[in-house]
Amino acid sequence: GGAVLALVPQASALPDVLRSQKSARIPHFQESMEALEKNVMERKTIWRALMKPLTQTMLPGVPADVVWEIAETAQLTSTNEGSNIVTEGSFDEDLIVITEGVVSVERRTGWKDGKPMTAVVGRLFPGAIIGD
Repeated sequence: GGAVLALVPQASALPDVLRSQKSARIPHFQESMEALEKNVMERKTIWRALMKPLTQTMLPGVPADVVWEIAETAQLTSTNEGSNIVTEGSFDEDLIVITEGVVSVERRTGWKDGKPMTAVVGRLFPGAIIGD
């Protein structure tokens, strides 16, 4: 259950994200190397997850190095089964790419005892993009 998602901040937020990453300092060389290796592996994972959906659907023909720059701003996050990722009609500036797992798309069908009733209307698989 659950899914792993790559969250890409809104484009206007990218300069702030990049500045905050540059200001982070790790005092010891070994810790720096370990952090660098971990960061590169995470970026590589995100880059691979973003390449196909971005280059084939959202940004046809975009160069791989541009997708790498987008991947540098993204972060991986996990969700638990049954978690709400986004609500229909809500305004969210992030782009979400499903990298692992399956996400159910539910539509509210009404209310019962003060709680929303929903129906599954679709499923999204790795490579699917949520957001504009």
